[in-house]
Amino acid sequence: MLPEPSRFPAADVPADGHTRGEAAFEVFEFVRGQLKHYGLDLEERDVQGNGVALMKKVLKAGKMSKEWFAKVSLREMGETFPVERVKMYFLDEMGNPDQSKTMDGLAVPLPPFSRYRVGRLCEAVEKVPGLHHERDGDTLLVGWDITAMTKVWRADQAKRKTELEKQKREEKEQRYQMALLHTGYAKTVARPKSDKATPVGSYFVECEVIEEEGPDDSRVYEAAFDFGIVEGAMVLSSDRGSLKSHLTRLDKHCRYEDADELGEDEEEEDEEDEEDEEEELVEEGARPGKRKAASAAKPRDRPWKKAKATKATKATSATSARKLFLACRGCETGEGQIHSTPSNWTMSFDAKFASFSGTFDFAHIGEDVPIKGRKVSDEVPRSQRFNSWNDYSESAYESARMGRWNSPYVLHKRCTRTCTAQVRMYIYIPRYTTVPLCIPPPFPPMYKSKLG
Repeated sequence: MLPEPSRFPAADVPADGHTRGEAAFEVFEFVRGQLKHYGLDLEERDVQGNGVALMKKVLKAGKMSKEWFAKVSLREMGETFPVERVKMYFLDEMGNPDQSKTMDGLAVPLPPFSRYRVGRLCEAVEKVPGLHHERDGDTLLVGWDITAMTKVWRADQAKRKTELEKQKREEKEQRYQMALLHTGYAKTVARPKSDKATPVGSYFVECEVIEEEGPDDSRVYEAAFDFGIVEGAMVLSSDRGSLKSHLTRLDKHCRYEDADELGEDEEEEDEEDEEDEEEELVEEGARPGKRKAASAAKPRDRPWKKAKATKATKATSATSARKLFLACRGCETGEGQIHSTPSNWTMSFDAKFASFSGTFDFAHIGEDVPIKGRKVSDEVPRSQRFNSWNDYSESAYESARMGRWNSPYVLHKRCTRTCTAQVRMYIYIPRYTTVPLCIPPPFPPMYKSKLG
């Protein structure tokens, strides 16, 4: 906002011209530089004294704000500066009505849910002789005569109608193409065996709320989604315990990355723990070496033998395997705000893993929101980079928050496209499932020996 003329600091702008010559000269140079910067080329004789009186005069007349007002959008001007907007488009330099300006009229977007601001804009228009206005929904038509106003109104209506019809056609065509992909995929899928069917693939997702605003074991999957207004990552499993364990490992890895000296600190703590354990063994009358021997004598882990399952057991196992429990993190694509607290989902697949349905919770969308998806491919795009679970962690939230306040750099992209139902979700197997921490190397030195 521009400073008020009466709010100049006394130390910077002397009150009169009878101050010491050095201060008066500095103020004069400042005033002349400001007037020149805003395009007011005045001669020396126009500036009397130190120029403060002239600067106050041009500020009150709004002559030093034209450059700034020219960059403000029509909506912002209509909401916050209605008088200045009317002057810019319908008055001359002397403040008199000028019918040679804006002859076709204007379609000014009205501020939603604010009668006061709409009233201010209408009042500013009514003060100009010969200027008319007419409201149409959320738009105020302003012009010099009825003919011009009607022309603007019809053009505005036709434009909005064309854009709406185009958007509906695009959505319908995209739905049709997605349906064809799903139909084609469903035809190629033979009834799979229980040991081969998995939910890995690409899905076309439908969710009415967003439009308006499995494996045969407890295997863990990861997924990435983009629902237009929100995007994020999720972890899936048919077993709640496996899901919780995997999330714990991911969170541990996130803490390892955030701590610069974690390896040294943890190594010192482990050494201290081992020393404490040895002291306890000595006190009990056992030698430290016996603990290692007992540990070495422990039989090597071997895979469990599969028990023969009955038909009822197989049916129950297949049904539970097609229901996945999910944990989800994400961010709003509009503001880029990260929601690091995991939200819970459930997802149930059909026998062929060709479609799913379920419910999900997400901040600012709702709880127990119904959702369904149809698979269009068994493949996941290899060239596409998916955000991981830790991209939406608490540390990522803090980095994004500090970035918004302390620098112009924002970590997460902002989405300006219209949100439709044509959104995607990709489910894939984690790349490092066999690694205990489910993370790629390099690791801190103390953990290298634990990977085998």
